[in-house]
Amino acid sequence: MSRFGKSNESLKYISERIKDNNYRGDVSSQHNRWTFDDLVFVLGALQKHMRGNALLQIRTTDKSKRPANVNAEFDFASFCDEVVAQIGKGTQDAMRKNWFVDWHRAGWIERYNNKMEKVEPYDRSQITYVKISNEGKKLLSEAPLTDRYFVFSKGINVMYNGTIEVLLDLFRNYGVKYIDMQEFTYFVTGVSSKGSFSVSRERCVELLHAWRRLTSLERRNIDDYLSKQLAPSKSAPSKTEQRDYHNWINKTQQTFSLLRQTVYFEQVPHNNYSHLDRLCYLGNDSSAGKEFSERDAKRLNRSLQQKDDYFTQHSVSKCRGFELHHIVALAWAESQHEFKLLDDWRNMIYIDGFTHAQITQNRNRNVRMEAVSPENLKLIDYSGGAVNVQNPENALYDKRHLPTMLKYNSELLEQKIME
Repeated sequence: MSRFGKSNESLKYISERIKDNNYRGDVSSQHNRWTFDDLVFVLGALQKHMRGNALLQIRTTDKSKRPANVNAEFDFASFCDEVVAQIGKGTQDAMRKNWFVDWHRAGWIERYNNKMEKVEPYDRSQITYVKISNEGKKLLSEAPLTDRYFVFSKGINVMYNGTIEVLLDLFRNYGVKYIDMQEFTYFVTGVSSKGSFSVSRERCVELLHAWRRLTSLERRNIDDYLSKQLAPSKSAPSKTEQRDYHNWINKTQQTFSLLRQTVYFEQVPHNNYSHLDRLCYLGNDSSAGKEFSERDAKRLNRSLQQKDDYFTQHSVSKCRGFELHHIVALAWAESQHEFKLLDDWRNMIYIDGFTHAQITQNRNRNVRMEAVSPENLKLIDYSGGAVNVQNPENALYDKRHLPTMLKYNSELLEQKIME
């Protein structure tokens, strides 16, 4: 990247990142794009073809390898035919290899092996049966449309391993007004990564500022350079190890297409270059910029007062290297009411970036708070795994408020906001 003739921290980071064969980060959404409306229609059709609460047996082999369905797969074939007839996509192969994979990871369906044993979302077992989960049934309920969009947003956050929570933090707590596709691809995906290019939220913002000191032409030239530098290689051991820049950008395009359908964000297109399309938080006041098409953002009634309340209540000053963390993640809200319950200073703790990264990489599942002593807390996930925080080494809070925080955490979990 030195060929661009500038000493810039963002270019140094990108140079180091692309040396790693896993530079594209974690697995995300599969190919074959879909919308909220597609999802709801397909789940409704799936519910009908499941014949009650029975599991639906699906095809286990590509049609190119076995064109005909066996008798037990006829209901699945009929279901896919109905979907294709209605929305023009959703073939048997696309359904089982792409959409069902996404929706299992989001928590809207469950998948089972040939012994009818439930399979975990990232297991590589052969899938034979599917059914709609309780989360999926919420999308088919008679709840207000806004609440169902919150459920949808929660699932997208799960599927993307907490990406919405990271974005909300950057937009709300770090003064970031927008993030374009290049920035998301190069820097934001590093926040939730476990790889050598993992960065804290604070470092991510520093890299964004450095990147924005480059001119628009320079950023586009870097785009062109990387597309040539990271060309697919037929000699790569596997498809996932091919150094394919266009696949990397395509992941972000797919991500933006889903994030803009959530209750939190909108996508603002650039007039001339799609890689500079911006993702904006609907709670921000500022416009997206004069070179972008104007769009009136729907206002969400959100206040940053609770963040300020945390620092006031705990008599804590902002400290470099520390980040404000919502113990039960904001993106787990299933309604505006639940969002307000989660966006409360009693559901926050000020921790160092390393500890925050541990929780992010565990998909924000460390939601139960337990006090070992007034200075030593555990943030525990539902499998019993814990992240320890010690005051003041890697957590800053007033011990006098600890009973209040523990009580509020217990109340949130009792309301089953988390599963």
